[in-house]
Amino acid sequence: MPTSNPYAIVHFIEKLMEMKPQSILDVGPGFGKYGFLAREYLEVWFWRIKKSEWKIRIDCLEAYEPYISVVHKYIYDNIYIGDVREFPLHTLPNYDVIIFSDVIEHMEKDVGKKVLARLYDKANKAVLVSTPAEWYGAMKGCKPDDFESHVCYWAPEEILAIYKNTEIIYSGSEKGKKTYLAVIKKNS
Repeated sequence: MPTSNPYAIVHFIEKLMEMKPQSILDVGPGFGKYGFLAREYLEVWFWRIKKSEWKIRIDCLEAYEPYISVVHKYIYDNIYIGDVREFPLHTLPNYDVIIFSDVIEHMEKDVGKKVLARLYDKANKAVLVSTPAEWYGAMKGCKPDDFESHVCYWAPEEILAIYKNTEIIYSGSEKGKKTYLAVIKKNS
């Protein structure tokens, strides 16, 4: 299902507002919430209300085309269809910020490391990664695509071991609602 835990939303928005990106790539956009919220808080808050007034390029990369809706088509400048594990990222421009929300747990650990490295290389300022802060075992997705199954757990320490310049922000307190946001900053 193209949705995710809501508890990290405020942290995503705070970080986006702090970084002031001029370009964003939303990988695995789900229902399009982060694209929508980025438009609101990075454009509308600055009185750029009409689409013709928007200055920030916000693109998305979605693996499962049936998830693309009128919301995506309005909010995102470019919609790329493809599996991030295989998508030719070299064909895309670099982005100030790349959002990788609730995606990394859907791929094997070694593959996730490679994908994260490729995304890090495409980011000018940071990669924002959110993922569950607890592991309940593998979970099978409920749709015919294979992009929803949870196949691995990423402890915050694992991301910190690879990317030293990372801030970890925890959200949610009840079992099943705990998540964290890893703000993987580019070395300046």
